[in-house]
Amino acid sequence: MRFPDFPGHFPGDPIVPGAALLVEVERLAGRAVVRLERVRFLGIVRPDEDIDLVVTVEGDRARFRATRDGVEVLRGAAVLAPLVALAPDPTALRPVRLVPTLARPMWGGTALAAEMGKDPDPTARIGESWEVWRENRTSDGRRLADVVDFPLLVKLLDVRETLSVQVHPDDAAAQRIVGAPHGKHEGWVVLRAEPGAKVAYGLNRAMGEDELRARALSGEIEADLAWLEVRAGDVIDVPPGTIHAIGGGVLFYEVQQPCDLTWRLYDWGRGRPLHLEEALKVVARAPVASTAVVRPLGEGREELLDGAHFHVERLTLPQTRRFEVWEALTVASGELRVGGERVGFGATLLLPPGEWRLEGEGTVLAARGGLRG
Repeated sequence: MRFPDFPGHFPGDPIVPGAALLVEVERLAGRAVVRLERVRFLGIVRPDEDIDLVVTVEGDRARFRATRDGVEVLRGAAVLAPLVALAPDPTALRPVRLVPTLARPMWGGTALAAEMGKDPDPTARIGESWEVWRENRTSDGRRLADVVDFPLLVKLLDVRETLSVQVHPDDAAAQRIVGAPHGKHEGWVVLRAEPGAKVAYGLNRAMGEDELRARALSGEIEADLAWLEVRAGDVIDVPPGTIHAIGGGVLFYEVQQPCDLTWRLYDWGRGRPLHLEEALKVVARAPVASTAVVRPLGEGREELLDGAHFHVERLTLPQTRRFEVWEALTVASGELRVGGERVGFGATLLLPPGEWRLEGEGTVLAARGGLRG
């Protein structure tokens, strides 16, 4: 797993805070940490580094250990309590604005800063904006997980250079291989794509495990990827086990299970760590086809993604909608006005259950948890 940058920690020499590592321990344990029995930080973790974190729960206690390239950087033990979401009466709530968490990997562009205002410096290179994440702070300073137990992670990504060739595990594999509570099923909606922009989606031919391992190590896997040209408005479902990569020149919206467990098979010679053996345990070694089908739901509504973990609709403004559960609304174009809030392109609001008048012009993407969300 990897972590985004944390502003102020520290400018020019970014380090992942120890508190962020302990928050990840809590998330993997699936329960809140009420007391730390012992903790030893044995090495510095940078935002662009990958670490392997294993959490073992035994009754009301958890033991945890993190390594980077086989070297231990963290270990400890903690006392756990049931994780209880604090959910006040939703009828008393207004839309919730969140402060996004920003990640600045080497492949990021400037659109998130220049066009969406995610950074005051319009030239800032940002790869990911974590719009809805349990550790984000609300505009009044509260932790989202202390307001509502929202079951999804929603991101915006600006890809200027091709991402690694990677795969995500399903729930069972994540639990079996690394002890994570769930895997990562994700879906994409393309907001903008430069002419000729592409994504790799699966392999272009079937192959055995040994051949795939060898071609990933040699770099020959580049010729084995099935590339799809993408345009604004395209929707792509990415179930666990699907090998994929995002080409440069794509700005897109991503919804996923609240886990960022990613295993790289190939990284275009950048020298970052791979997770080949883990990936080979879960990857589909034959061509796959996207299952995303845009389905009209009535005037101003389209169903984009519908599955066990998340449901996403595209809404054309203005319209009145009744939400049965909390939903995350991200402005895909234009401007949204609702409940006294006014937000533009790339902004996200969380709306509690109830009937809402969505004013403005353009489109918003509305995401909620699925059957198992």
